[in-house]
Amino acid sequence: MKINYNKLLENYKVQFEGLNNPVFYSKLSPTHLLYEDFFDKNKNNDILNLYKFAHGLKATKENKYCNMYNEYKDEYKDEYYKILRTFFYYILQSNPKLKFGVISIPSSKKNITNCITIMIKNILCQNNYSRLFDYTNVLIRTETKVPFHENGNRNRKENINTLKVNLPTKWFRQVDGLIIVDDIITTGISFDSVVELFKTIFLNNSNFSCDDIICFALARSMNRSSILSYKRKNKIDLSIKNYKISGVIFDFDQTLVDSSKRNHCFESNIKKWKNLNMNKVFKNNFFEHNKEIYAAYDGVKFFQEKHVPFAIVSDSGKSRLNILLQTKEVQSAIYPDAWKMHYDPDNTSKKYYEKYFIKDYNPDDSEKKHGNFLVWRYNDRAPKNLFPYERKEEKYNGEKETIIFTKPNCHSICKAIKWMKINFNLICPRIIGVGNTLEDIIAYHNAGIEAVLALWGVPEILKDYAKSNWEADYVFTTFREFTDWVEKENGDK
Repeated sequence: MKINYNKLLENYKVQFEGLNNPVFYSKLSPTHLLYEDFFDKNKNNDILNLYKFAHGLKATKENKYCNMYNEYKDEYKDEYYKILRTFFYYILQSNPKLKFGVISIPSSKKNITNCITIMIKNILCQNNYSRLFDYTNVLIRTETKVPFHENGNRNRKENINTLKVNLPTKWFRQVDGLIIVDDIITTGISFDSVVELFKTIFLNNSNFSCDDIICFALARSMNRSSILSYKRKNKIDLSIKNYKISGVIFDFDQTLVDSSKRNHCFESNIKKWKNLNMNKVFKNNFFEHNKEIYAAYDGVKFFQEKHVPFAIVSDSGKSRLNILLQTKEVQSAIYPDAWKMHYDPDNTSKKYYEKYFIKDYNPDDSEKKHGNFLVWRYNDRAPKNLFPYERKEEKYNGEKETIIFTKPNCHSICKAIKWMKINFNLICPRIIGVGNTLEDIIAYHNAGIEAVLALWGVPEILKDYAKSNWEADYVFTTFREFTDWVEKENGDK
């Protein structure tokens, strides 16, 4: 029976890029505080309150900030319980005939019971949750792994290897789905690891699939500057719609490239590869088994061949983007002129190659030409129009604070707009932004430009809600539809 998500979509935000299952969450959790956030007692500091809410969830005897976090836990204990009860209520109300097993993601430390597990047990022992079953004991941490906030890593394989499922098959007969709960989501690796574990069980149970799993976190980790950006919305000059579209800013994942199912094997090695000379990478065939890592969406190449000026803004790291943008399937679609320069160059491809890459490129230079599917990343030669997130350090009363500019912060988008204006000599330009998340839409609006929702990169269960509620200026189902609209706006059709 299909799960009804309507109540969850109405009441929670959702994180989904690169995850097996979307993760609903209640609040945002600041990854850091400015110095004055701790000491300004004269105002209601929303960022500080969010910080306390999230870190109270980490209160255990083994935590080195035990006393401070216990104070936060006591302050927000009632709210934690209220959020969980409300979440369970929405699921049961929307799915009156379904039963669910509730699983908590265990502490990263072996033999430690975290706050979430204790709260779920306390809630489910009450009589009014007869359709929810306590499965909190079926997921066991077999060995301690170092948490990310204590200099650990976000390695999916490590997560899976330190978890064990102690779930008899007969338990599936009493439920129609599973609810997985964690305290804070950052990258979503913990949720993905648990879903992956259950996949092996589902293979032997025809009545179950990953679509029957609901994921929920009480908070989502995000930089404070980005959290504040949710509240900033600049007005768009409506008269700009009378102009032709002179430039486009694209999000990368699930907007240009279908990375909805992450290739974890490939991406886990990116840090290693980026430190190698590219000649060694070619020589040792590091990419031999990953020739088709991700592919650009259908219609991307067709649009790019029309030579509308563009830039790419992403919350992904520069190293990852640089490598993915070299693969044949991605580069030949997003940068068709760069691809052509290596095989059949002409004056047009040379003109646009030099706009986006390097000046005075000589296609006959054997040192730069390579017949492999990776073609241009010699000497870390990245595209000029690529704007990944940035970070900077600022000092407050002698303490360093790291500011990270991720969406919905519009820092990188504004840099991209400036680059396009200068590089393509755009006078009174109409630049639009295309993305597939709520954060993309807000970031484009914060930068003062029109926002297009790339519905092709939104999970099926979210499409209708996103179209109606994310306040995009335009919504398109496929990349081809978006291309047709741009041609119409520019009088080419």
